[in-house]
Amino acid sequence: MNEPSSAPAPEPIIPTPEGNPVLASSAVPQPSTEASAQDSGGGVQAEQPPPEVAQAPFPEEVSIIELQKATLAELQALAESVGLRLNPSRTKHQIIYDICAWMAEHKTRLKVEGVLEIGSDNFGLIRYPAYSFAPMPEDVFVPLFLVRKFGLRASQQIT
Repeated sequence: MNEPSSAPAPEPIIPTPEGNPVLASSAVPQPSTEASAQDSGGGVQAEQPPPEVAQAPFPEEVSIIELQKATLAELQALAESVGLRLNPSRTKHQIIYDICAWMAEHKTRLKVEGVLEIGSDNFGLIRYPAYSFAPMPEDVFVPLFLVRKFGLRASQQIT
């Protein structure tokens, strides 16, 4: 009678990227030929840091008034040049706010000119005469300690 053999079947041999044949069970996918060359020395492979992303050239200073005068296409081009992705459903004033916030995070000074409006809690907001002093997303907040420190009053021209 023929009994089934209990011996395991031989494992297939596959070539590595370097062309060396190895058993299929010991073949581990290597991320690159550099990594396999470094690892072949028997040492532990250190993690390589990710490549640094080049920083966009941020201007040293940006005028909010100039941003308000810019067209929507100019604002989109500016945002793209500093690496900011804009939501297309935002209004022009919301885009100006987004650009100002992004640039402020990257150490760009924001230059503003307008009239100080002081709220009921003694904090201030800088409003713009060109927009009839209407509330805008890009209004600059002036904290209470600055209002007190410099003795600021409502309707003062701030530059």
